[in-house]
Amino acid sequence: FGFGFSYKGVDRALMAVAQLKSMEKKYQNMQYIYLCSTNSHNLAANAEYCKKLMTLAKELDIEKNIVIIQKYQTEEMINLYLRLAKIAIFPYVIDPSNEVFGASGAIRIALANKRPVLASESHLFDDLEGVVPRPKNHIELANEINKIFNSKEHRDSIVENGYKFVQDN
Repeated sequence: FGFGFSYKGVDRALMAVAQLKSMEKKYQNMQYIYLCSTNSHNLAANAEYCKKLMTLAKELDIEKNIVIIQKYQTEEMINLYLRLAKIAIFPYVIDPSNEVFGASGAIRIALANKRPVLASESHLFDDLEGVVPRPKNHIELANEINKIFNSKEHRDSIVENGYKFVQDN
């Protein structure tokens, strides 16, 4: 969830969905929901980004598995979506033209909701090294999602580590 910019790596997530569908039949009806916040300053850029994502979804034959909600979400709604989600993923990519000096607040909301969270190699998540898995591409992302769905122990470990991190920090 968040504003729609290409460094968010949603294309990586879409490719992971396609990969999962090709791996096992149980993923044929999975749903990936991207909450793409908008405001008057980024409406055009977000619309263009979402259009590119849906074009990619069509090319990957996963249109029926993808939902993009283009609307600013309140904290209450984000928490509701997270409580309903099986996994929260933050597949950001490293943008060489964007120097990072902070950390992701959004991922902390997901961790606080006791969801299994997957980050990425983006420097926004460097403080989560060893806390949550950080797949580096769509294949690693698909494999990690598959592992979470196939191992309750792995899933529970990610949730426990993430929640402890939020409590400690």
